Amino acid sequence: MCQTKPWRGGPSTPAPTAEALRDAIEQARRGEVSFGRLRGASMQLANRRNPAYAKQVATFGLDEPDPEIKAALLWAFRTRAFPLLDDALDNALAPLVDADHDKLRQVVRSILGRRSAEWKRTHALALLERGEHVGEALDLLQASYQPEDEAAVDAAIRRMSLRGDDWHSAFGGVLDLLKPDDRPVTTGVLEYIYRQTLCAYCRECTLDLMRDKHVLSDRIVQECHWDSNADIRNLAAQMTPAN
Repeated sequence: MCQTKPWRGGPSTPAPTAEALRDAIEQARRGEVSFGRLRGASMQLANRRNPAYAKQVATFGLDEPDPEIKAALLWAFRTRAFPLLDDALDNALAPLVDADHDKLRQVVRSILGRRSAEWKRTHALALLERGEHVGEALDLLQASYQPEDEAAVDAAIRRMSLRGDDWHSAFGGVLDLLKPDDRPVTTGVLEYIYRQTLCAYCRECTLDLMRDKHVLSDRIVQECHWDSNADIRNLAAQMTPAN
């Protein structure tokens, strides 16, 4: 998962401000600024070193009634800690966990998933069982995951079609979910992802995780010597003892 970095502007680059973001919000409301530009402005302000700026962006996002603008403002917190107290999440974001607006639902589930709660785990597992928005369900499950949930994750991933648009984010979600050291791998979900993914980078990341979790077989290592990805071939060479 990508990690955010503090904003670093050059000497001629004005630092983003709350006032400038307010102006961008009003311009977006009038259709004068794209939601992509607004999303970028919110991320710039949230990434400033002073955490007070991230709190301002979060407050703007929670208070915003328009779902498209709300999603753009909250996008900054998909991969970083939400800066407000848990009460703000429970009162403002939890009711939106199944929002009809796609972008808003996606960002809400990502934010909620960074803090654990049993209701989030139960909700995410139900989504996985139904095969609904599997990537988003994995995001929601992130901090609440229990080792016994792996079978449900495995089953949901195997039911996904590679002809759709969701498999890439779902495969990446599994890697993020299983990466922590205290999360063992007991099913064949990683080998399944390795063999099914259409993304060379995801294949490489999957092999790295399989090695870290001690589930990488000698057979797969041998296959990797002839992989089209040079980094994977180099990885295989590192893992094969010299004669």
